[in-house]
Amino acid sequence: MMSDSVTDFGASCPSHIGIDLGTTFCCQAYIDEQGVPQIIPSAEGERTTPSVLWFDGRRAYAGKVANDKKVGDPTHVYEFVKRDIGKPPDEAPYQIGSYKYGPAGMAALLLRKLKRDALNEFRRRGFVPTTTDERSFRLPVVITVPAYFGEQHRRETMLAGECAGLDVLGTVNEPTAAARAYGILSAEPKRIMVFDLGGGTFDVTLLHMKGSTTEVLSSSGDSVLGGKDWDELIQSFLYESYRQQTGTELDDGFATSFEVQQKALHAKLCLSEQEETEVTLVGDRGEIRVTLKRARAKGAFNPYAMNPADHTFYFAERAADLMARCRRLCEDAMRMITVPTPGGGQRPFVWSDVDEVVLAGGSCRMPMIRDMLREVVGGRLRHEVSGFDYDTAIAIGAALHGQQLLGVAGVTFIDVASHSLGIEVLLNGERVVERLLPKNAPLPLEVSRTYRAPSNAVLFVYEGESRLPDECVLRGRMELGDLEGQVIVTLKLSHDGVLVAHVLHAETSVERILEVKHESFSSGTVRRRELGDKVQSIVLAN
Repeated sequence: MMSDSVTDFGASCPSHIGIDLGTTFCCQAYIDEQGVPQIIPSAEGERTTPSVLWFDGRRAYAGKVANDKKVGDPTHVYEFVKRDIGKPPDEAPYQIGSYKYGPAGMAALLLRKLKRDALNEFRRRGFVPTTTDERSFRLPVVITVPAYFGEQHRRETMLAGECAGLDVLGTVNEPTAAARAYGILSAEPKRIMVFDLGGGTFDVTLLHMKGSTTEVLSSSGDSVLGGKDWDELIQSFLYESYRQQTGTELDDGFATSFEVQQKALHAKLCLSEQEETEVTLVGDRGEIRVTLKRARAKGAFNPYAMNPADHTFYFAERAADLMARCRRLCEDAMRMITVPTPGGGQRPFVWSDVDEVVLAGGSCRMPMIRDMLREVVGGRLRHEVSGFDYDTAIAIGAALHGQQLLGVAGVTFIDVASHSLGIEVLLNGERVVERLLPKNAPLPLEVSRTYRAPSNAVLFVYEGESRLPDECVLRGRMELGDLEGQVIVTLKLSHDGVLVAHVLHAETSVERILEVKHESFSSGTVRRRELGDKVQSIVLAN
């Protein structure tokens, strides 16, 4: 999707940028002339940028400036936009004045801030002339996305980049980027699990690595599971404690809510470094102090001997359900693959088959994450590499991935489809989805099949694992017009998840091509019923 207007800034200028568009923080990086990854600092001199927006009625502000406004002028502060990517504006409206904006537009404002910061840094380093303006600064970028993002989410992310004035080279799955950044290369085959717990989303990906080749085996994840959910456990406890100690509710105004949010976040960070911490809250009915503890002493927890009057906060216990969700998603990813047996058969993949676990995402700083993973896979965790950390690894991996996309890297990554893709066909009088591109198939991927098309047929492309159109998501539709009779349907999925449908009339060689876009943000159920039963899909050839 690169623009023809890309400016050649000379040999010293990086060829591209890698951007980690995170739920709570963003980060960007490039590869210098020596092949060493470098973090691009924000205008405020930080290695990461808060994913926060604020509007003053005339202008939009992003990053630290917006984040600082949450206390003094919180009226139009927006955050956690990434959790809404892929949703229609009516489901995820961002009301600014009398207008509603979709999440892609909001993400574009964050990306524009990152672009401006990169330009300022490159000016400072002499990579580009000081006279270079923002419009002419158009280096290719790779933007990271969660592995479970579907085609619609990926397109919307790329659209946000284009709207921000970036030339989007492609997207890369966040766990894939993390694996690249940590540079796990081995002559012997290794099965790696990337456990990526960010501020708002969770991904787990299993990879097979040998030498310079890395193949993604499977991925799973949750778009509404991240460090924010651990914060909310502490927030709930603080509200509950104030009510118990004062007999009244803590004022629920925005300023108070933000203060509780910040204290909860600070407490979580403290508990990652120490066994306990104290929090003070001041409300209309006075001041309270509560102590929060990381965990009970080993072996001290007995659910049958709990004292109902004991309201001590043990973080690991309160987060047990969240940890169970993480573990269950890991096991979901493992169930998708099998391991060869000596006799030539296959057996299920199990925890002991994981050779090493890579931790990514700032929320992995919580000791309970490492404790859980050590329990199930032993001590094979990789989470500290000289030069970068949880917050920067994914941006660095995106920059490294960009080298491969531009053909300047010697490392090969084989990614997989995050969801199955298929078309609607009429089989024995019933509309069903025939999957052409299966989930977890290596990318890029192309499959062709022959069908019989009735007059004025419509090709419906769906994403999902069900055979029923109503249980899948409609990705796009293409009217075939006079292409009646035998047709060859081809679905192509690129390395960054962009889908193209191609229909060729077998007799006349007339073709129709659709770069599948999410023309409707509705589910397949609603959209297909709106069109009615008179609309004919293509049918299976005899």
